Amino acid sequence: MKIIIILLLTIPICFALDSAHVAKVDAAFFVDGQPDIALEDLEPLHAFTYPWHNDRGTVSDIRMAWNDSMLYFYATLYDTFLVAGNPLETDPDSCNSTDLLELHFGPDPTNPAYFSVMEFNINLLTRSHLRKCKDTGKNDWYEPWDISGVQRAVVMYGTPDDNGDRDTAWHVEMAIPFRLLSGWQAVYHTEPIGWNPLVPPSLGSVWGFNVTRQNMNEWSDPQVDYSVWSFNGNFPYISGTDTSVHFHDHLNFGRLVFDACSGVEKKTALSGRGALSAHPNPFNPLVIFRCPNGRDQVEGILSVYNAQGRRVAELPFRNGQTVWKADGFSAGVYLARLTGAAGRRLECRIVLVR
Repeated sequence: MKIIIILLLTIPICFALDSAHVAKVDAAFFVDGQPDIALEDLEPLHAFTYPWHNDRGTVSDIRMAWNDSMLYFYATLYDTFLVAGNPLETDPDSCNSTDLLELHFGPDPTNPAYFSVMEFNINLLTRSHLRKCKDTGKNDWYEPWDISGVQRAVVMYGTPDDNGDRDTAWHVEMAIPFRLLSGWQAVYHTEPIGWNPLVPPSLGSVWGFNVTRQNMNEWSDPQVDYSVWSFNGNFPYISGTDTSVHFHDHLNFGRLVFDACSGVEKKTALSGRGALSAHPNPFNPLVIFRCPNGRDQVEGILSVYNAQGRRVAELPFRNGQTVWKADGFSAGVYLARLTGAAGRRLECRIVLVR
């Protein structure tokens, strides 16, 4: 929630900094596009804002965690029309012609104008830099940033670039080794004097941080949805008059606070809340999931987890129902979880018999 303080005379409007508290977990991160249920239970970042153009219902659900060696990032990016372009494209500068996400990390809060930025599209085509901003927030210079050690995966739910169907979302999962954020590998520019990145972080460490998203609703969309997690009111080009899209502005960064262990890794995997209907149950091999209220036409993604908390299936949930065919799965107890675009969750236990 942003707090706006309005002062009299010529003093400008001030925006409170956004903060995200990232829980430490004891578990290792396994990146395959299918998050553990314990990590999915983490508190998401607050809703994005839309300082450029209008909000047309774009929803971004982002969750983060950390352990002693890595920062974990998982996002569900709801989207009824996926734009992927050429999946074989190799030119990094082409990554912003499709659906896109960008991460910004400023691990030295005493030098906020220096930060790392990772731009990647729905095909994981990536452009990454170490940057320095001017006092206005506009770019001063940037250097290549080698992120070959980052583990990444994308899963799409829908058919990209197809007007004949209605898509649901795309998932992004990644684990970023802290060692990749610990140095300043600039070739053509001098490392900032007094550069002291808090890497690896300790409990209570605070970084500058932001996430921005470009959501294209069709090819050559004249009004792309541009959204951002933290926006402090700064437009770096012509202050107050030019609202051109500019993602890489350290003056808009919020705070990433590295918190203590949350205990999520100690939760029982099958602690479902009920409320989702499954029939028949027990079942073999087909089960039909429905919303408990026939008038409640929730759309979203239904995930199925095994007793160890690993996601084993994901299904688009439309028109109030979906079907899971469990051929090839072992008998046992599973948890089904429906997550809607508004963040609402419905769950139930199901039993597969053989």
